[in-house]
Amino acid sequence: MKAIFATKNNGKVNQLKEIIKLCNMDLEIESEKDVGFNENVEETGMTFEENSKIKASSLKQYCDKNNVEYDFVLSDDSGLCVDKLNGMPGVFSDRWAGENTTNNEKLDFLLEKMKDYKEDKDRKAMFVSVITAIFKDGKVIQTRGECIGHIADHYNLIDRLTYNPVFIPEGFNKPIGEMDEEEFGRVHNHREIAIRKLMEKIQNTHQE
Repeated sequence: MKAIFATKNNGKVNQLKEIIKLCNMDLEIESEKDVGFNENVEETGMTFEENSKIKASSLKQYCDKNNVEYDFVLSDDSGLCVDKLNGMPGVFSDRWAGENTTNNEKLDFLLEKMKDYKEDKDRKAMFVSVITAIFKDGKVIQTRGECIGHIADHYNLIDRLTYNPVFIPEGFNKPIGEMDEEEFGRVHNHREIAIRKLMEKIQNTHQE
């Protein structure tokens, strides 16, 4: 089978390929960039599920219009939800601190919002990832993964993924952004959980 992944992020593509190997699936992955999809899709949904489906649908329309060969398209919508901030930044994670802000500015904005909460129990948060697969015939499968943790009171390093420098997963004592590969492998992050669930559903569907 062949899937087109709605991302320009090579890190996400490589992560997906690694998980697929562990799931023993024979699946070829290409990114939207590989098939020439360059549109900036407007994420107008109010949930991760809605935005993930919007991105997948836009990519599917492009693939069908341009006769791109695929079995299904994939998309991911993810973000950080903080309990004391009523689930914010949530689906607005990338633009919560303002349009075109740097990762430093996003982190500083979050930590400023959290400054009155000193205890770990008051800084609870979770990373969420929703993966959508849309098959050639229009069938839709969605899965959701969550990683529970809390927000650190400062950051030391800047990571390519915005909130990793301040997110400490449950059972660990340092932010994801400061973990080595072996430590990170034990976290079972939100995207990995969602992808594993999706691959299991696709395998079951394919066997029916």
